[in-house]
Amino acid sequence: MSPKPTILFITTHFPPSENIGTQRIVKIIKYLHRKGWKIIVLTQNEKYNSHTNDSYRFYLPEGIEVYRTGKLNIFGFWDNLKKSVKTQKKASVSNDQGPTTVSQENGNGSKRSVLFEIKEIVTLLMRYPDGESGWAIPAFRKAFTLLFHRKIDYVLVSSPPHTPHVFTNLLRKLFHFKYIVDFRDPWSRSQWVTDRTHWFQRLQFRMDAHYERKTIRLADFVIFNTPNMREEFLSFYQDESLSRKSKVITNGYDPEFGEQIQKSEQKTLAGGGSDLITIVHAGTLYKKRNPESIIEALAGLKTKNSEFAKKIRLIFIGGVSPELRYLKSFISEKGLDEQIIFETKVSYQDIMQMMRSADWLLLLQPGTDFQIPAKFFDYLLTNRPIWAVVERNSIGEQMIKELGVGAVSDCQSLNELEGFYERQCAFPDKIYHPDKDKVRQFEVNRLTDELIEFIDTNGQS
Repeated sequence: MSPKPTILFITTHFPPSENIGTQRIVKIIKYLHRKGWKIIVLTQNEKYNSHTNDSYRFYLPEGIEVYRTGKLNIFGFWDNLKKSVKTQKKASVSNDQGPTTVSQENGNGSKRSVLFEIKEIVTLLMRYPDGESGWAIPAFRKAFTLLFHRKIDYVLVSSPPHTPHVFTNLLRKLFHFKYIVDFRDPWSRSQWVTDRTHWFQRLQFRMDAHYERKTIRLADFVIFNTPNMREEFLSFYQDESLSRKSKVITNGYDPEFGEQIQKSEQKTLAGGGSDLITIVHAGTLYKKRNPESIIEALAGLKTKNSEFAKKIRLIFIGGVSPELRYLKSFISEKGLDEQIIFETKVSYQDIMQMMRSADWLLLLQPGTDFQIPAKFFDYLLTNRPIWAVVERNSIGEQMIKELGVGAVSDCQSLNELEGFYERQCAFPDKIYHPDKDKVRQFEVNRLTDELIEFIDTNGQS
């Protein structure tokens, strides 16, 4: 019997990080290890994880090797300099003096100093391809050492962030290993980035496109987490080799963890009640996942039928990013303080237990039609119906309907959102009729088997 392969994961998403990308990594590691694969992980020191509660460590088996490195603080001096430049820029614009160039900033045609333009391009280059660029040199050095001294058969990089791809591309030229590229999100053609007004944004797009193409060319295997994203890449690149060496390995849920939470004591939700309809969203709210439309729709229902509106409880469990801090005042202006509740962040296990008390789980994904939040697969574990507020004809709508696990509303239509509330108040529909066979295809153990089979079948060259 031939020895099982050794695989090196290069990732910034690893416990104690609670980033949702961590889940994908640790679940794959758990089941690859169970199949006998030797697991090595290269990640950053724990102090660099800004949001941590170590919720995902329980997925990790004993016997894996984890190497952690520091990061270069290439931004400290530069951040201070940027503040100085920003101050100078404000003075320059208010006094209308000094050398300036004119560019479109958010469409308002404001003046920018030459110094400001220099600051932007230097910032781009220093932070390229993303905010993790300071990890590139320490991680490259450690990966080089591991590859030089160890027999490593596969290297898997899951992105974003895309920094690990940039230096792994170089390692791929220096060492003989099979390179697995796992795209959780696209790189150069994100649907969330549509307005590249400034010349330095267009420059970054061209750099992203170059490195994305280079990464795909060097990769032995390319993994996508939705079929829609794979189709988009195939359509864009028109490359037969990409078709052969790529596969969809979706995110998934761990059935063993599902059994564990079903046996645990269910936690109640603050603000819930038997005569109320509780709709729960788990996870951080941020600019790309803004619930303003569903809040606006609830306000519309309140205007039409205040008794119905009083039955609704929107409960958000998790953090709120700075750009959405205005939501609480927005909610107060609409008179919805009793209907909308923000729960403090709790552990992953506690969130799962709290969600089991909900009438509906909210899946919020505006702005993209080929991505679906990874939390969708955790939602499946709770056996609660899912309300998907998504783009029309998106992968989110497709999966909800195919699996029979909930209802869909167009995130762009206030009438549809308001109509959902109204239906639940008038004719409460808490029935959950999933297609269990279709749901089981997203068990991580099955998905890991698919990954191994794909690698074995297509890795003989």
